[in-house]
Amino acid sequence: ANRRIEEGLGPADDVAAQLQASFAYVARESGREDLGEPIARAALQRADRSGLAEARIVARQALAEIAIRRGRCPEAVTLFQQADALLPAAPLPPAVAAAYRNARAAARLRCEADPAGALPLLEEALRQGHDAPPATRAAIHLTHALALARLRRFDDARRTVDAGLRAAAAHPDGRALEVALARVGAQVETAAGAPAAALERLRFAAE
Repeated sequence: ANRRIEEGLGPADDVAAQLQASFAYVARESGREDLGEPIARAALQRADRSGLAEARIVARQALAEIAIRRGRCPEAVTLFQQADALLPAAPLPPAVAAAYRNARAAARLRCEADPAGALPLLEEALRQGHDAPPATRAAIHLTHALALARLRRFDDARRTVDAGLRAAAAHPDGRALEVALARVGAQVETAAGAPAAALERLRFAAE
Protein backbone atom coordinates (compact mmCIF):
# COMPACT_ATOMS: atom_id res chain seq x y z
CA ALA A 1 0.00 0.00 0.00
CA ASN A 2 2.83 2.38 0.81
CA ARG A 3 4.52 1.63 -2.50
CA ARG A 4 1.29 2.43 -4.36
CA ILE A 5 1.05 5.77 -2.55
CA GLU A 6 4.68 6.56 -3.40
CA GLU A 7 3.99 5.69 -7.05
CA GLY A 8 1.15 8.22 -7.11
CA LEU A 9 -1.61 5.60 -7.22
CA GLY A 10 -3.09 6.41 -3.83
CA PRO A 11 -5.66 8.93 -2.59
CA ALA A 12 -5.22 12.67 -2.10
CA ASP A 13 -2.29 13.90 -0.03
CA ASP A 14 -4.24 14.45 3.20
CA VAL A 15 -5.67 10.91 3.21
CA ALA A 16 -2.41 9.38 1.98
CA ALA A 17 -0.51 11.16 4.77
CA GLN A 18 -2.79 9.72 7.44
CA LEU A 19 -2.51 6.24 5.91
CA GLN A 20 1.28 6.52 5.87
CA ALA A 21 1.25 7.68 9.50
CA SER A 22 -0.65 4.46 10.30
CA PHE A 23 1.88 2.41 8.33
CA ALA A 24 4.71 4.06 10.30
CA TYR A 25 2.92 3.15 13.54
CA VAL A 26 2.68 -0.51 12.52
CA ALA A 27 6.38 -0.56 11.59
CA ARG A 28 7.35 1.10 14.90
CA GLU A 29 5.26 -1.28 16.98
CA SER A 30 6.86 -4.17 15.09
CA GLY A 31 10.31 -2.94 16.14
CA ARG A 32 11.11 -1.65 12.65
CA GLU A 33 11.83 2.01 13.30
CA ASP A 34 14.27 1.85 10.35
CA LEU A 35 11.31 1.11 8.08
CA GLY A 36 8.83 3.38 9.84
CA GLU A 37 10.91 6.54 9.87
CA PRO A 38 11.13 7.15 6.08
CA ILE A 39 7.41 6.41 5.79
CA ALA A 40 6.66 8.89 8.60
CA ARG A 41 8.83 11.53 6.89
CA ALA A 42 6.97 10.96 3.62
CA ALA A 43 3.68 11.32 5.51
CA LEU A 44 4.86 14.64 6.95
CA GLN A 45 5.76 16.00 3.51
CA ARG A 46 2.40 14.94 2.08
CA ALA A 47 0.51 16.37 5.05
CA ASP A 48 2.24 19.72 4.73
CA ARG A 49 1.48 19.80 1.00
CA SER A 50 -2.18 19.14 1.76
CA GLY A 51 -2.30 22.05 4.24
CA LEU A 52 -4.94 20.24 6.32
CA ALA A 53 -4.34 20.53 10.05
CA GLU A 54 -5.49 17.04 11.05
CA ALA A 55 -3.15 15.32 8.59
CA ARG A 56 -0.28 17.58 9.68
CA ILE A 57 -0.86 16.76 13.36
CA VAL A 58 -1.12 13.00 12.83
CA ALA A 59 2.02 12.93 10.67
CA ARG A 60 4.01 14.89 13.24
CA GLN A 61 2.86 12.53 15.98
CA ALA A 62 3.97 9.49 13.97
CA LEU A 63 7.44 10.90 13.34
CA ALA A 64 7.83 12.21 16.90
CA GLU A 65 7.05 8.82 18.43
CA ILE A 66 9.70 7.20 16.24
CA ALA A 67 12.19 9.93 17.15
CA ILE A 68 11.62 9.18 20.85
CA ARG A 69 12.18 5.47 20.25
CA ARG A 70 15.45 6.32 18.52
CA GLY A 71 16.64 8.60 21.32
CA ARG A 72 16.08 11.94 19.59
CA CYS A 73 14.04 13.80 22.19
CA PRO A 74 14.77 17.38 20.98
CA GLU A 75 13.41 16.53 17.51
CA ALA A 76 10.33 14.87 19.03
CA VAL A 77 9.59 17.85 21.28
CA THR A 78 9.87 20.24 18.32
CA LEU A 79 7.46 18.11 16.28
CA PHE A 80 4.95 17.97 19.12
CA GLN A 81 5.21 21.73 19.67
CA GLN A 82 4.42 22.24 15.98
CA ALA A 83 1.44 19.90 16.30
CA ASP A 84 0.24 21.70 19.45
CA ALA A 85 0.16 24.95 17.50
CA LEU A 86 -2.05 23.29 14.85
CA LEU A 87 -4.61 21.88 17.30
CA PRO A 88 -6.90 24.96 17.41
CA ALA A 89 -7.39 24.62 13.64
CA ALA A 90 -8.16 20.90 13.74
CA PRO A 91 -11.24 19.50 15.54
CA LEU A 92 -9.86 15.97 15.77
CA PRO A 93 -12.21 13.00 16.15
CA PRO A 94 -12.34 12.04 19.85
CA ALA A 95 -10.35 8.79 19.52
CA VAL A 96 -7.67 10.52 17.41
CA ALA A 97 -7.49 13.40 19.88
CA ALA A 98 -7.18 10.97 22.80
CA ALA A 99 -4.32 9.10 21.12
CA TYR A 100 -2.56 12.37 20.32
CA ARG A 101 -2.82 13.65 23.89
CA ASN A 102 -1.52 10.35 25.22
CA ALA A 103 1.50 10.52 22.89
CA ARG A 104 2.09 14.17 23.82
CA ALA A 105 1.93 13.32 27.52
CA ALA A 106 4.38 10.44 27.05
CA ALA A 107 6.81 12.90 25.47
CA ARG A 108 6.36 15.25 28.43
CA LEU A 109 7.30 12.39 30.74
CA ARG A 110 10.20 10.93 28.78
CA CYS A 111 11.72 13.99 27.09
CA GLU A 112 10.70 16.95 29.25
CA ALA A 113 10.58 15.44 32.77
CA ASP A 114 7.24 17.15 33.31
CA PRO A 115 4.72 14.77 34.93
CA ALA A 116 2.62 17.67 36.21
CA GLY A 117 2.29 18.97 32.64
CA ALA A 118 1.45 15.50 31.36
CA LEU A 119 -1.39 14.95 33.83
CA PRO A 120 -4.04 17.31 32.36
CA LEU A 121 -3.31 15.96 28.88
CA LEU A 122 -3.93 12.42 30.14
CA GLU A 123 -7.10 13.35 32.01
CA GLU A 124 -8.45 14.95 28.84
CA ALA A 125 -7.37 11.88 26.83
CA LEU A 126 -9.30 9.61 29.18
CA ARG A 127 -12.42 11.78 28.77
CA GLN A 128 -12.08 11.89 24.98
CA GLY A 129 -11.19 8.20 24.75
CA HIS A 130 -14.22 6.97 26.68
CA ASP A 131 -15.56 5.23 23.56
CA ALA A 132 -12.15 4.53 22.00
CA PRO A 133 -10.98 0.95 21.35
CA PRO A 134 -9.82 -0.94 24.46
CA ALA A 135 -6.19 -0.87 23.34
CA THR A 136 -6.24 2.94 23.15
CA ARG A 137 -7.80 3.24 26.60
CA ALA A 138 -5.32 0.77 28.08
CA ALA A 139 -2.38 2.69 26.59
CA ILE A 140 -3.66 5.97 28.06
CA HIS A 141 -4.05 4.37 31.49
CA LEU A 142 -0.48 3.11 31.28
CA THR A 143 0.93 6.60 30.65
CA HIS A 144 -1.42 8.03 33.28
CA ALA A 145 -0.08 5.59 35.88
CA LEU A 146 3.51 6.58 35.10
CA ALA A 147 2.70 10.27 35.52
CA LEU A 148 0.83 9.71 38.79
CA ALA A 149 3.65 7.55 40.17
CA ARG A 150 6.22 10.24 39.42
CA LEU A 151 4.03 12.68 41.34
CA ARG A 152 3.93 10.08 44.19
CA ARG A 153 0.15 9.74 43.91
CA PHE A 154 0.39 6.00 44.40
CA ASP A 155 -3.24 5.20 45.22
CA ASP A 156 -4.41 7.01 42.08
CA ALA A 157 -1.71 5.23 40.07
CA ARG A 158 -2.92 1.84 41.34
CA ARG A 159 -6.49 2.66 40.33
CA THR A 160 -5.52 3.67 36.80
CA VAL A 161 -3.34 0.54 36.40
CA ASP A 162 -6.34 -1.59 37.33
CA ALA A 163 -8.60 0.35 34.94
CA GLY A 164 -6.04 -0.17 32.20
CA LEU A 165 -5.88 -3.89 32.92
CA ARG A 166 -9.66 -4.13 32.57
CA ALA A 167 -9.49 -2.34 29.22
CA ALA A 168 -6.63 -4.55 28.01
CA ALA A 169 -8.52 -7.69 29.06
CA ALA A 170 -11.39 -6.58 26.80
CA HIS A 171 -9.06 -6.58 23.79
CA PRO A 172 -8.86 -9.89 21.89
CA ASP A 173 -5.06 -9.67 21.81
CA GLY A 174 -4.42 -7.46 24.81
CA ARG A 175 -1.86 -9.60 26.61
CA ALA A 176 1.11 -7.41 25.70
CA LEU A 177 -0.72 -4.41 27.15
CA GLU A 178 -1.61 -6.41 30.26
CA VAL A 179 2.06 -7.28 30.76
CA ALA A 180 3.10 -3.64 30.28
CA LEU A 181 0.49 -2.43 32.75
CA ALA A 182 1.45 -5.08 35.31
CA ARG A 183 5.08 -4.03 34.98
CA VAL A 184 4.15 -0.39 35.57
CA GLY A 185 1.99 -1.53 38.48
CA ALA A 186 5.03 -3.26 39.97
CA GLN A 187 7.04 -0.06 39.57
CA VAL A 188 4.30 1.87 41.37
CA GLU A 189 4.26 -0.61 44.26
CA THR A 190 8.05 -0.57 44.53
CA ALA A 191 8.10 3.24 44.66
CA ALA A 192 5.33 3.13 47.26
CA GLY A 193 7.39 0.78 49.44
CA ALA A 194 5.17 -2.26 48.90
CA PRO A 195 7.46 -5.02 47.56
CA ALA A 196 4.98 -7.84 48.22
CA ALA A 197 2.35 -6.10 46.08
CA ALA A 198 5.01 -5.46 43.42
CA LEU A 199 5.80 -9.18 43.38
CA GLU A 200 2.12 -10.03 42.84
CA ARG A 201 2.02 -7.68 39.84
CA LEU A 202 5.11 -9.35 38.40
CA ARG A 203 3.69 -12.85 38.97
CA PHE A 204 0.57 -11.80 37.05
CA ALA A 205 2.76 -10.53 34.20
CA ALA A 206 4.78 -13.75 34.15
CA GLU A 207 1.64 -15.87 33.99
